[in-house]
Amino acid sequence: MYVDDLLFWAKDDGIIDHVAAQLRDLGVDLEQEHDAAEFLGVSLEQDASTEILEMMQDGLIDCII
Repeated sequence: MYVDDLLFWAKDDGIIDHVAAQLRDLGVDLEQEHDAAEFLGVSLEQDASTEILEMMQDGLIDCII
């Protein structure tokens, strides 16, 4: 199986580190990005009142439209 891109979110970075370590132990080659906003040109906006996090790929949307 080939997965091009994968993004993890968690309230605790330790959970992500643990999952990444388990995947690496299974032989999965992972590269770590430190800023989710740079991941595939994704911008993240959070509505403070609802705590909803919205992901947008404006560059891709502009290309398609």
